[in-house]
Amino acid sequence: ERINAINEDMISELEDFWAVRRNDPETRVIVFAGAGEKGFCSGLDLKETSG
Repeated sequence: ERINAINEDMISELEDFWAVRRNDPETRVIVFAGAGEKGFCSGLDLKETSG
């Protein structure tokens, strides 16, 4: 069974997210939360990194 892994798409989306928020003076805290029961992220996607 697989759960969310950090892949190129996720990295790109997070970079876009941070680019907007890092210069927003109204943003002081950002909390990431998952909706599932097991975990938000399993770590790096090893299948994607192995080519």
